[in-house]
Amino acid sequence: MGNSADVSTKDYAKRVERRISRIAERTETLPLSVRSLVLFVGWQRSGNSFVGQALNAHRDALIANEGQVFGLFAERPDRDWVYRHLCDLDEKRAASGYDKKARGTGPEQILTIEGAWQGKTPDPIAIGFSKAGATARTFAEDPELFGSFLAEMRLDPKFLFQTRHPREMVASMMRRRLIPVEQAVDELWESTEQVSAAHSYLAQSYNTLLYRYEDFVDDVDVTLNSLFSFLGLRSDPALNAAVKKACFSKPERPSEGTPEIRAFDDRIEELIANFAVFEGYRSSD
Repeated sequence: MGNSADVSTKDYAKRVERRISRIAERTETLPLSVRSLVLFVGWQRSGNSFVGQALNAHRDALIANEGQVFGLFAERPDRDWVYRHLCDLDEKRAASGYDKKARGTGPEQILTIEGAWQGKTPDPIAIGFSKAGATARTFAEDPELFGSFLAEMRLDPKFLFQTRHPREMVASMMRRRLIPVEQAVDELWESTEQVSAAHSYLAQSYNTLLYRYEDFVDDVDVTLNSLFSFLGLRSDPALNAAVKKACFSKPERPSEGTPEIRAFDDRIEELIANFAVFEGYRSSD
């Protein structure tokens, strides 16, 4: 019987092949209006899908939630292909109503933002990808590919580092993927090492913004406006209101349903103390 990792690799390769075949039928070129390349860098289960979709609902932005971009770029290292991939992915998601099916337990995620722009952006100012974990892994595991991607895009890179309390990320991983708390904590440590290294390096040479998901939930206007400003987008009060209603009327707190996580509070507090990206969660004592 084949190794499960081999099967996963083969499935991923097939998905990339199907995507390339579909993109080959498109003819778009990267518009001259585009100035910024937006890349989320971070952890799984940290709320990046919601925030990415909030940015995607802006009339001047095209932000996709996609983890295959680097694999596709390795096969077709061309900026126009990347843009076609973005357009193709967003059209596919728009046709499905931006529903995101969730594995495991917990509510289904619906990324539609009613009352906001959800159509194709003809002349975007900012384009990018919100799959933060994939960006962090590529930076750590294939820095040459990461650098080649930035060089070929020839845009102003803007990196968004969105943190979330480690306890909530661990609980969400447990619920969505049906994994034990020990595995979730171990995986969070590993991914935090990657994210921390990426932040230390990228903050020296590029525009980076580090912010907390909890701040977004507590004050959508302030946080969303700061994101728009960082990305060179105009503020949009109507969009802010739509985002509040769509994403944060009932913010998910998965740790409330996973009391077993409390047995690992010492490791979580150690994680917060050891990595500067979690400074915003440290006790003031």
